[in-house]
Amino acid sequence: MTDEIQGSQSEGNVETAEARLSPEALLETLSAQTTEVALFPGSMREEWFFSYDVLMEQAAISRFIQKMNVCKVVSLPHYRLVWPFYYPPQGTALPSLERTNQSEDEVWGLIFSCRGKDFRDLERFLRVPNRYHRSAIQVQDRGGRRFPAFTYVLSRQDDVPSKPSAEYISKLIEVARERELPEAWLDQLAQVEVTG
Repeated sequence: MTDEIQGSQSEGNVETAEARLSPEALLETLSAQTTEVALFPGSMREEWFFSYDVLMEQAAISRFIQKMNVCKVVSLPHYRLVWPFYYPPQGTALPSLERTNQSEDEVWGLIFSCRGKDFRDLERFLRVPNRYHRSAIQVQDRGGRRFPAFTYVLSRQDDVPSKPSAEYISKLIEVARERELPEAWLDQLAQVEVTG
């Protein structure tokens, strides 16, 4: 009971402080946020893992996390696919996400339910946080319903952006087609400039 009262009093203090915050200061604070999910910290929970690369393939994700079930084909609005880091062991640049805030930009992929799942093996493979880091995002399905999710984006970046190999793009298109991503997205992947 005492905790509830103290919680209410501190909430009142927060509201008073927010009431004194000018609209310009509030907009500046919100614009500094890096993800849409960060704007709704109390109401959003990351129950979904968004995959946009070859981890969409069931065999690939199952190497690291058992019984991962695909839930939906979704898009990540206001982002584009980029290739910032060349990975010599695979002979290709690796894909990542870049926020653009452009309404025409979107990246398609899948969400998996991640309740009760252990991502430690996958994070070891991705070398989080040295090569990749976890990022909170908000995806939407074809009906416009939004889902709080997380994904992994590259932490490393070459001075000059690289290009993926033809083999990597071919595999990505194959997986995207198998997972029934939109034809327009498959066409966009087919237009990515490759090495060689």
